[in-house]
Amino acid sequence: MKAKFFLVIVLVLISTFFLPKSVFAQTSTIFFDDFTDSDGVDIVTHNNNWQLQSGSAAIQNNSLNANTYTRISLPNFVFLNQCSSVDLQFPLVNLVRLFVRQGGAIGHEYYTFINPGDNTFRLAWADVYSGDNYLDGEENVNPSAGWHNLKICAIGDDKIGPTHLTVYIDDILHLEANDYMTNYNLGYGGGNTAIIFQGLIDNFKLEEVDSEPQVNQLNGASINQGDIYTENGSFTDYDSYSWTATVDYDDGSGVEPLNLSSMNFALSHQYITVGVHNVVVSITDNQGATSTTSATVTVNQPQPITVTFTSSADTNVRSGQGNRNYGGGDFMRIQSSGDNRALVQFDQGQLQSSISGAVLSAKLRLTIVDNGNNWGSTGRTVDVHRLISDWLEGNGTESNKGTGVGSTWNCAIDSIISNTTKNCSGTTEWEMGQPNNPSVHPWVEIPTATQTITNNQTGIIEYDVTSDVVNFMNGTNTNYGWIIKKTNEAQTGSVNFGTKESMSIPQLVVIYQP
Repeated sequence: MKAKFFLVIVLVLISTFFLPKSVFAQTSTIFFDDFTDSDGVDIVTHNNNWQLQSGSAAIQNNSLNANTYTRISLPNFVFLNQCSSVDLQFPLVNLVRLFVRQGGAIGHEYYTFINPGDNTFRLAWADVYSGDNYLDGEENVNPSAGWHNLKICAIGDDKIGPTHLTVYIDDILHLEANDYMTNYNLGYGGGNTAIIFQGLIDNFKLEEVDSEPQVNQLNGASINQGDIYTENGSFTDYDSYSWTATVDYDDGSGVEPLNLSSMNFALSHQYITVGVHNVVVSITDNQGATSTTSATVTVNQPQPITVTFTSSADTNVRSGQGNRNYGGGDFMRIQSSGDNRALVQFDQGQLQSSISGAVLSAKLRLTIVDNGNNWGSTGRTVDVHRLISDWLEGNGTESNKGTGVGSTWNCAIDSIISNTTKNCSGTTEWEMGQPNNPSVHPWVEIPTATQTITNNQTGIIEYDVTSDVVNFMNGTNTNYGWIIKKTNEAQTGSVNFGTKESMSIPQLVVIYQP
């Protein structure tokens, strides 16, 4: 089968529409001549359609051989949107012109031509008023030796404008322009088409173009909930010059207008709903023909995110030293002797700014830095309770009373921790004693979580405090942190946990669903 060839067009250019470099329009063949008949019939009567306008030609050796500069035309094929094409054998010997809407002596015609000297081709129009006129643009082509197809198309009515002219070689777009010839009041009435040639040609075809927009397939996407789906799309339309478009993102937002840039568009939409969505793009041309394409957008629930926080405040309170502050110490002691308890808190502002979704789990992690190994044969339990009173850490240590304010056994906020006396009253005072009167305690009596500590245990103790953190985040409860104490403080058992002043800082590990 013979390969196909180059073509050229010339037009009056007022505005240009850029088509993708391929032809997708639906066409119907109006006339075809393969020029390979061996009947020896002169070209004047070949297929009972051609008219010889100048020069001479004959069928020889099963193909058309033109020994002189020859022009043949097809009269009386008058329809609006048409393409004519022909195969040419390269290298060319002489100039070739291929016409579409060739109007003869009184008409307005479009054609493309190839100069065999330098293989440049151009797009042109001509009429009896002004002769040949070349539209903007030319292209140099150098096809391989052999047969190539040249095609020129005229789409639209030049009387009401524009007529969109395109030139293809082997169905690849090379030249295009638009022509408005309203001054001549001609319309597309000249429906003839013609060839001027000297050399071998083959497989002439005249086609009527009648197509809806051809929307290129979209890829779709798989995104996370809350993300924005974006995709660029395009379409081709062989016989139109203006279009409107809509898009339905299939999430209940409805059909909405879609902006076009020539024959291109950009999709952009945020999806809130998890699921599979069928995006539908519709393109309607100026003739009322509509074409659609669709894409599948799968919206997934995003993977949970883990965030780790370190304590913003931690300290010890001890009944045996009721007015001492230990907020600057590097351990928090839990033991029966002296009712040693630990307080720990995490900054609410950091939680709010870092957790942007539903809390799935929250774990309080405390690291054992010293174990008294006096927990009995099976171990004993240590509880975490949610605090319901505010407190301040302070900066006292085992060897330094500290300065300023801080928490002690007797005071939620002792105003002078350096004097080791009780300096609080009212809202700054709390009750850590009275084990038989839980209503006065600054914590929720039912523990949030409980763990068993055993002899020789080391490493991290983890408490599930999910319910508390959920309520901190939704505002149900105020975040004052937790108190850690033995379930039965009358039983033996001593353990030290690291503080934020140590290498083993308390952690709150939160997993949330964005």
